[in-house]
Amino acid sequence: MKRVGRILVAALFASAVWTSSAQAVESWFVVNLVMTGTQDQGDVYVNLTDRAGSFTEQWFRVVDPVRKEALAIALTAISTGSTIFVRADPDLVQPVVLKFFIIN
Repeated sequence: MKRVGRILVAALFASAVWTSSAQAVESWFVVNLVMTGTQDQGDVYVNLTDRAGSFTEQWFRVVDPVRKEALAIALTAISTGSTIFVRADPDLVQPVVLKFFIIN
């Protein structure tokens, strides 16, 4: 019986570790926009540097529902030198931006 209990505890622990590492770590970041552009399928990409140092010149794909708006914001930010506030997940295999705001 003790062996079954230990196996169960080990399985639950392994499941908790595996699940927590697979979860998204979306956060808000104040960033500088380095570059932006599109690919032939219409995907929008932005190259961002976090002002707090979490990432430097990292490429992000903008999620579909906001990609046209994000491209407009990105082009405005580049032309005016504005700072951007983004909701993003930089730890994914293909990092993504979910929300995109100009803050100054």
